[in-house]
Amino acid sequence: MRFNGAAPLLGGQGHGVQNYPTGNQRCQNTSCLLLRMVRPAGGIDLTMESPDVSHSALAAIPSSLRTMLEELAGHAEDRGRCSLLISSNSLANRFILERWGIRPSQRKRYRSLYAAVRRHCRTLFEYYVARGRFEWKDGAGIHVWGVYKYDRVRGNMILGFVRIPDGTPLFLSRRRRQRA
Repeated sequence: MRFNGAAPLLGGQGHGVQNYPTGNQRCQNTSCLLLRMVRPAGGIDLTMESPDVSHSALAAIPSSLRTMLEELAGHAEDRGRCSLLISSNSLANRFILERWGIRPSQRKRYRSLYAAVRRHCRTLFEYYVARGRFEWKDGAGIHVWGVYKYDRVRGNMILGFVRIPDGTPLFLSRRRRQRA
């Protein structure tokens, strides 16, 4: 755990460390060896309450998917790739990190939050596979991506996204249609 300042010792007042022995000095009482976990002013909250997962929060997941696609598309064009693979769990992890600042390494602590968001991401991915496309409008125009199911591993759904140029009808190859 990180603190903005040092945590005071038991029996101490305010921030900082009091009565801390250095080198060969002996501690007068055993309470100086035990650290007290406090929330310093402006520090992080040590309570482990899970954030509420509201419907309005879950409605922001497609915008997170859109930004993820835009970022990955820039990297994929440099490598000459035409399709991008995104898993439902990676989308959920990214969304939780952007929305609440909770890292994937804290997944056990926020078990119910991760379960709810991952479940919603899988449902959203199933919707996009059934629809066969993901699109949005912005100042640059309409962006259309073809969607196909790449794989499903232990509940983690992996989708393939293919950029569809403007005015081109959406046709996926026969192989990709059979996977879906």
